Order: sequence, then C-alpha cells, then structure tokens
Amino acid sequence: MIRKQYKVRISHNRIHMYLKSQGLAQENQKKQKRRKWVRYEREHSLSAGHTDWHEVDGTDIKVCVILDDASRMVLAGGEFSTINTENSKLVIDQLVEKYWWLCPMRELILDHGSEFGAHRIHDDGSWKGDFKNHLKNTVLDRF
Repeated sequence: MIRKQYKVRISHNRIHMYLKSQGLAQENQKKQKRRKWVRYEREHSLSAGHTDWHEVDGTDIKVCVILDDASRMVLAGGEFSTINTENSKLVIDQLVEKYWWLCPMRELILDHGSEFGAHRIHDDGSWKGDFKNHLKNTVLDRF
C-alpha cells in the first residue's frame, strides 16, 4: 500500500521493527531457531571452493579468487587487467599446483559468467566451454 499510494519504498524489516516498537507485532519464535542447514559452509576444508571475479572500485584492477568453503581462506587468486577465460584458467592452474597434491577438491561453485563459459547452458543443464574443458583436462592430468 505504501509503495503504491505514496511511491515510497520501505523494507519489510523496517516496517516490522516499527510495528514491534508500537506493540502491533511480535517475533515469530519459529523463525528465531537456527536452521539445520547453513548455506555455503562445508564441514571439511578443500571439499568445495567458490570462484568469482570482482572489479576494484575506482581502478582498472580485476580480481579473481577461489575461496575454500569451510575456512573461507583464499586458495588461489590474482589481479588482472581484463576479465576473461584465460585469466580464469590461470587461477585454476594456481589452485591445482598449490593444493591438488594435498586433496583434490570435489566441487567448484561458480556463477554463470561468460568468463567461465557457463552462460551457454543447454536445456538439460549441461554446458560446454574452454574453461570447463581446461578444468577437466587439468584435473585429469593430476590423477
């Protein structure tokens, strides 16, 4: 109603906090419990990693890192002038060189960015690209 009638956007959380302060709302006890699952937190290090690109504000620097899902430690990364598949492959090579002898990572979580080639997803959920082929070849070479 507020958004439609007055053209003002107020978050639901802010409205709920105000209503609680006026005694018009109360906390839902079911929502106060810790959930049984925690998003993106593995129990064991090197079981999964996250990779993505970030552009540093005010500069031409682009950063790509791979984070361990359990410890949140930066496993591999680099600063580059461009975001592309070749630079993504370099970061994967760094990860494999540093940690693959210790424990091969089971999962690598990434977005559907064109630098990973995953923006070309087929109807069945599969995708192909230079990054995926490089990942398969690099991993298979280590076994």
